[in-house]
Amino acid sequence: GRFVCLKVFEKMKIQSVFKDKDTLKERKFVFANTPQGFDLYEEEPVQKGIIGTSVELCNIKPEFDKKFPRNLPDIAKEILMHFQLYFIQKDVPEIVLENDGSNIIVNLNNLFEREFINDVNDKPFNVGEETFTLYLSKSYNNVQSHKIHFCAHNRSVIDEGLYKRIIDLGKTSIKQKGDDREFYYQAFVVGDFLDENVDTERVGFNFPKGEDEEGEDEEKQTEDVTLAKIRRAAVETIEELLSTYLNQVRTEKMEKYRPFVYDKMPQYRAILSKKENEVKKLQPNLSPEKLDIELYKIDAKWKQEVKEKGIELIDKKKDITSLDEFKKSYNSYIDDFNEVGKSELARYVVHRKAV
Repeated sequence: GRFVCLKVFEKMKIQSVFKDKDTLKERKFVFANTPQGFDLYEEEPVQKGIIGTSVELCNIKPEFDKKFPRNLPDIAKEILMHFQLYFIQKDVPEIVLENDGSNIIVNLNNLFEREFINDVNDKPFNVGEETFTLYLSKSYNNVQSHKIHFCAHNRSVIDEGLYKRIIDLGKTSIKQKGDDREFYYQAFVVGDFLDENVDTERVGFNFPKGEDEEGEDEEKQTEDVTLAKIRRAAVETIEELLSTYLNQVRTEKMEKYRPFVYDKMPQYRAILSKKENEVKKLQPNLSPEKLDIELYKIDAKWKQEVKEKGIELIDKKKDITSLDEFKKSYNSYIDDFNEVGKSELARYVVHRKAV
């Protein structure tokens, strides 16, 4: 933190009054970008004084002058957003901002309770025997995307974009009805396991990352807690907390894609019903060419599943223990098989017309 201050300001003046056994002392020094670092050091006994420390940031550098917030409410919100997790977990002292020559006073704790706490949701989740908590909040300042933060000791250690995990959050800020402000979602994952396994530099964790896509099934079978497992469980928790919003976005997306598929791509009609959840998770506003490719991927995977189901039924026929259960599986397979046939016929007709 000290070096960040010296990136923006020329120097810091520190003055502190403290008790050393029964003696009251005052210590002063300047922290600046010099070979010594600490300059003008003084320490001496004093007869009276208020115990405490003051830090004065002096001479803001020109390149930061225009960016630096000037009014107290803006500064208060900047501090709140930076230390949001501390406030969420109520792990902060009382912080009051005052401006010399002004009657404006801002209590950050009260500001958080008044304006921010209503935007925070929390939900516990488990990975193996380990318990974690996810806090989901809205950030109105200083962020450029929806993010998930894996935290230790109330500080973000690793942060990742959420767009690739939950496409329907989009890449741009969100504006909800009845609120003129635009925001990005920020998710914070905390837990004893993360606190105990953070590395000494607090830039990573001392446990395996694991696999995200390739090798995911094998990775799930191990009992080790990995970052990939924590991430998947956290994303599922975010999906639950935002289910109302995400369902609305996905429904609107389906209403847009459905007429286009029926009119232009009839070969994919079946997967709109058979694989609706997967279609709902496609990116919004896809071009016709990209929509064709994404639907083709879902279609190919579904046909493979139907093929495997048919092979499984043929093997199962040799040893049927429940006729009703077999009939149910058989009818389900025939229904899917017929839909595949319709899809292939539609594909052939579209291809013939194109030729």
